[in-house]
Amino acid sequence: MKKFAFNLSGLGRMAFLGAMTVALTVGTSCSKDDDSNGNGNNNNTPPPPPPNELVHDGETIAMTKGFFLDYGQASATSYNLDLFLLTENADLSLTTGNLTGSGSMFYIELFTSANDKLEPGTYTFDASNTPEANTFDTSVLLKNFNLTEGNQGTLLEVSNGTVKVEFKDGKYEFTIDLVDENGAEIKGYYRNEVQTFPARIGQDEITKESLRAIISSEVQ
Repeated sequence: MKKFAFNLSGLGRMAFLGAMTVALTVGTSCSKDDDSNGNGNNNNTPPPPPPNELVHDGETIAMTKGFFLDYGQASATSYNLDLFLLTENADLSLTTGNLTGSGSMFYIELFTSANDKLEPGTYTFDASNTPEANTFDTSVLLKNFNLTEGNQGTLLEVSNGTVKVEFKDGKYEFTIDLVDENGAEIKGYYRNEVQTFPARIGQDEITKESLRAIISSEVQ
């Protein structure tokens, strides 16, 4: 595993949505005439969704907030949205754009056929970096940083896999099934409202080159 610096100094004016609590009430009945299963739960009650978390190398990482950066048109037939997911104590400064706090962050560069949203479907890793719809290329998991203590964390690049995207009741659902550069699986699920921001601070565009340079800056 590699150690990386990650300050995201080019990103600012980001706002985050807190995690939404999903409550499910499971109906029970003692009657022989009701439509229930062996546990007394009504068969028509949907199961609760999975928790908002990633699992990597035996470690469970709870993701509590996320946002899109919108880079607009990427090709004649595709548009680019970058997704960021963060843990509870990790954040991006609203004034400096620096990554702050402690925890973990997941990033993925997605290409979609719609110009105003991420279309539902299965997005597949594209090692050739061609911006075709329903693909992604750059994706990383930054784990266990604690910037207040000078710990830059560990950055793992994704080398293969898929992300399934659904949109229901105003919320995105991401089912993540990836493999990192060392062959370890990154699996998980995230469901929430995801706000979209233009990839600009004032009139200055946040370029792909600057973003990737920050992500890939290795600590010596």
